[in-house]
Amino acid sequence: MKPSFVQNRCFARNGWDFHVRKFCRDHDIAYQGFSLLTANVQELRHPNFWAVVDRVEKTPAQVVFRFALQVGMIPLTGTSNPEHMQQDLEALDFELTEDEVLAIEVTRREKRTMLFPEKASRIPATSYPRNNANTA
Repeated sequence: MKPSFVQNRCFARNGWDFHVRKFCRDHDIAYQGFSLLTANVQELRHPNFWAVVDRVEKTPAQVVFRFALQVGMIPLTGTSNPEHMQQDLEALDFELTEDEVLAIEVTRREKRTMLFPEKASRIPATSYPRNNANTA
């Protein structure tokens, strides 16, 4: 029996599971990514990511979930907080440009991730912030 969907922990350092997503797309299988935020804390400190967050004026979580949708993932948010649920749904209310999607897609963990130390301080080592990208 052919599977209907694949659910994977999705790491930016592994290309956001590009090859698995392509296999799924080629075989009409839905791809659901989980731990999109918590598995990628270091990578989401990258200046390319923050340039997108700043341009769209959305939360980092909203940008990640919007990116996931635009590359064909079903994002699994994993929250039980009603406010976060509402924020997560707002990822449907905007779009990223093709260049922004590509910039996030190629983001890898690098030693240069601390180019924006003032923004990195908003990312706790064990979790990902849900606050608005424009507030400290």
